[in-house]
Order: sequence, then structure tokens, then C-alpha cells
Amino acid sequence: MNPTPALWGRVAGDALDLATLASGLSPDNPKRDNVKAAMAVVLGTALVDAMAARALSERHVRPRHGHIADYSQCSGFPRPAAAMRGEASDFETPADMRADIGSGPRPAPVPIRLSDPDQ
Repeated sequence: MNPTPALWGRVAGDALDLATLASGLSPDNPKRDNVKAAMAVVLGTALVDAMAARALSERHVRPRHGHIADYSQCSGFPRPAAAMRGEASDFETPADMRADIGSGPRPAPVPIRLSDPDQ
């Protein structure tokens, strides 16, 4: 499993954290120094996350050369669709898989009372 996308997700989360904390830097905030300290911690974490994500990105690079198989002309069927048409016309659904919708007697509908006027 490649953890690189998760690490880049952490970097993005760190950026959102910094943006959220930045709103606390207004001059009228009496705890502005606390916000600065929190931003320093998040920035340090973001730098470590970014360095790890970049290192993993370099390690898990997919080669840009080499053959890439082209399956755009493949349908997955053994013959063309026109030749396959009607091939399953003699198929009978097994009894234990039938829904039998619309056949047989229907049960009487159950009335639903949204509120009880007696209470």
C-alpha cells in the first residue's frame, strides 16, 4: 500500500489548520500570542509532513516510460454484441432467486397514524 496520498492529505489538513488559526491573529484578540504559538507548532508539523510526503512521492514514482496497455477497444465479451444478442433467451431464473413481484394476493395496507388525537 502506498501511504503517499495520505501524507499529502495531512499536508493539506495542516494548511487548513494554519488558515483557520490565522483568523485568530486579529489585533483585538487578547490571546493572540497563544494563536502564534499554535501556528508555530502546526507549521513545524506541516514541514515534517511535507518533507515525508515529498520523499515518499519520489520513492513511489510510476515510470513514465514503458508500455501502457490500451484496452479501449476491448468490451470484455467473447464475441461482438450483435452476435451475443439473444444468447440468454432460454435462461430460466432459478426458483429461489425469483421475486414474483406483482403475482399473488396483496396484503392489506397498514394505516399509519402520525399523531394520536386522544393524547
